[in-house]
Amino acid sequence: MNFISLIYLASFIVFSILFFLLPKKIQPYLLLIASLGFYAYSGWQSLLCLIGLGLIGYLSGLFLGRNISHSKGNELSEKEIKKNRVFRKVIIGVSIILDFLILIYGKFGVSLIQEINSSAKASDILIPLGLSFIVFENISYTVDVYRQTIEYERNPFNYYLFICYFPKILMGPIERYGKFMPELLKEHQAQSEDIQQGSVRILLGFFKKIVVAESIYPFINNVLNEKSNVGSLVVLALLLYSFYLYLDFSGYMDIAVGSSQVLGIKLSENFRSPYLSTSIGEFWRRWHITLGAFFKDYVYYPLMMSPL
Repeated sequence: MNFISLIYLASFIVFSILFFLLPKKIQPYLLLIASLGFYAYSGWQSLLCLIGLGLIGYLSGLFLGRNISHSKGNELSEKEIKKNRVFRKVIIGVSIILDFLILIYGKFGVSLIQEINSSAKASDILIPLGLSFIVFENISYTVDVYRQTIEYERNPFNYYLFICYFPKILMGPIERYGKFMPELLKEHQAQSEDIQQGSVRILLGFFKKIVVAESIYPFINNVLNEKSNVGSLVVLALLLYSFYLYLDFSGYMDIAVGSSQVLGIKLSENFRSPYLSTSIGEFWRRWHITLGAFFKDYVYYPLMMSPL
């Protein structure tokens, strides 16, 4: 289901009313049902992929967590300690490799399959929604369990809620299990301030996406696709395109964050006025903040600290 649709707005309003009227103890289950339904709207094949991705993260965390708990709760010989360390490295390695293989398929699978089978249509090739964000959250969770910075999740329903919570599933943000899971599981009550601010944020997202971004896109498309256009017109189209990308992405983010705020659940911000930055480094720290934080904590720092 697309955020930019009347179907989403109507469904979200009905869900929000039910969310606050029904008993607080079943709120996490309502969120999970709504999230799975939101995902299944794009096709049952996508839902099966989501289930498969969730199993990779959940089972990896389960094996790692139980192994760590066993190691702590028993006096082990030197040989058993080394064996457990090797086991954990194998689990985390296999988990990350599987996640990245699925991500690579998602990014290049359509082109590859169409190269092999020219009759294949892009719409017929299974690419799960929000694949990158699910994969990155899988990786961050399993690495955090491996590092022993969080406790592993024993309840598979909770883990699936974490990776498929519907406001963030299409465009992020990339949340961390240790910080975000308590937000999902706590009891939520209707707060007029959250509902008002969240609703305004949703409307702002629609304004960015429909009124502004979609209105400048035809001009950009016409200029850049016309080979005879040169000079200042092309420069203007390129500048507008950079703003189109920002408005398109941040518009989705406003709807995601606003929807979550209405429900009383805080999502991480992904943009902090990137075009007001005074340097390239500052720009990237303000643009897609959670993605930058993911690469810093799970790619850049581990590579820098690893022995040669």
